Amino acid sequence: MKDTVIKICGITDLESAEFCIDQNANYLGFVFYEHSPRNIMNKNISETLEKIKNRINLVAVTNDPSEPLIEKISNLPFNFIQVHGSVLPDKLAEIKNATGMRIIKAFNILSSVDLNDVIEYQDIADFYLFDSKSSGSGKVFDWDILRDREINKDFFLSGGLNPDNISKAIEKTGTKYIDVSSGVEQRVGIKDKKLIEQFILNART
Repeated sequence: MKDTVIKICGITDLESAEFCIDQNANYLGFVFYEHSPRNIMNKNISETLEKIKNRINLVAVTNDPSEPLIEKISNLPFNFIQVHGSVLPDKLAEIKNATGMRIIKAFNILSSVDLNDVIEYQDIADFYLFDSKSSGSGKVFDWDILRDREINKDFFLSGGLNPDNISKAIEKTGTKYIDVSSGVEQRVGIKDKKLIEQFILNART
């Protein structure tokens, strides 16, 4: 598991970002969604992004993003845009063209039925991300759903991951791409350095 690729999501400040970089995380996610406690839409994060932009992959996390939001993100130094919600493949292609960024298409999984539409996004998405039914809830979904299906693209595993279950999650799903948010927080929206350190250690040993 030494080659595990780790994305820490829900970053809200420079100190947390710098710590994740020091711990050799691979991706940082910044949430542009008003209903999330980790929302940074109303914060001026351009200075933070400028300081870290060439040191780690930066991901703008969205949910059914509006045209103004897509335009705003396209003017920031993100490498990826992560899209949750009901965005159809044609719209996702438009977002990719408008931003010039790579795409992480997120899917909320409750049963195997939720994987039926994944194939439609294969040509547009650079990665998939499989999350629990309610993103940011800290709940896991049944990982066996992924093991029973052939998925022809690298995918991030998300949803309720923490230092205690990450090794089992990697073993069960076979993915080397991992996304964590609430599982490394001391309280909602506030990252915990010790938990980040332990999560990364457990994911790679």
